Amino acid sequence: MTGRNDRQWMANSCMDGSRQCGNVLVLLAVYHSDRLRSLIQGYVLRDLVERTLEFVRGVAHGSPALRNMLRVLEFTSAVVLELE
Repeated sequence: MTGRNDRQWMANSCMDGSRQCGNVLVLLAVYHSDRLRSLIQGYVLRDLVERTLEFVRGVAHGSPALRNMLRVLEFTSAVVLELE
């Protein structure tokens, strides 16, 4: 890919990474809630967080906003999942 296709691929990857970070942050908030925690299994959430972090680390180099979301997700997941 060159030129426009590269930019389009990168934009799509960054949008996907941003959406996935948002989704995982919502799941972490649910898991953090005493009332809602039973809706999510900890080992499933931990696996999803690990896979999401791996993906976002791979595409975040092209987007300062995505790098910031990555830091938020890393910090939040460390705090929430350490409370188990």
